[in-house]
Parts: sequence; structure tokens; C-alpha cells
Amino acid sequence: MKIIYRTIDGKEFDNEADACYHESMLHDSLKMWSRQGNETSETSQAFCVYIANEEASLLFLHLANVQGDQAANGICGGDCGLFYWDECEATYRYVDEDERLAIVRAHQYITRKEV
Repeated sequence: MKIIYRTIDGKEFDNEADACYHESMLHDSLKMWSRQGNETSETSQAFCVYIANEEASLLFLHLANVQGDQAANGICGGDCGLFYWDECEATYRYVDEDERLAIVRAHQYITRKEV
């Protein structure tokens, strides 16, 4: 008998330590947040998605498939960066560096005004 450790992206390992390390690297490279700003592991609840590398984009697509999420439009294998869910177009949109900076600055301004 042989024990096999299968990680969330479907890869198989013959020892738990390697599998745990692999999954921790995946968790660091793919982050998803709900509309309320809470971290989520469900692609159908992901309003914002951060994808650090190609492997993470493939993981996102794999998770969407496994979870039965048919609405992962706009993110393809190999895509990296920050994406948000455009409800009007039912697709993820890439947020470029200038847009991210503008949103951060606007958030900082609004936060200071609310205090």
C-alpha cells in the first residue's frame, strides 16, 4: 500500500511535507476576495483575484472547474496580476498598475475624510 498526497491543484506527492509546501506556495500566489473584502476560496464568490504567476492562473481555472463555476470568464491560463469581476459584462477585468495606484490613493483620501 502506498499513500499519495494530492494537492488542491491535482498534483500528487509521496510525502506530506512536500505536498504541504506545494500548497502553501499556491496559497501565496493566488488570493481571492469577496465583494465584502473577505478572503475566499470559492471562485464563484471572488470579486477580486490576485494571480502571481502562470501556475496560479491554472490553479484558479482548475478550482473554478472543480467548484462548478461556469463564470470564470476573462482569466486565461498564463494571466497574472489583479482582476475584478465586472458584473455588467459577466467577466473578469485586468486592473493595470496605474488603475491600482489611483484606487489606492482614492481609498486613502476617502478613509482620511471619514475619520
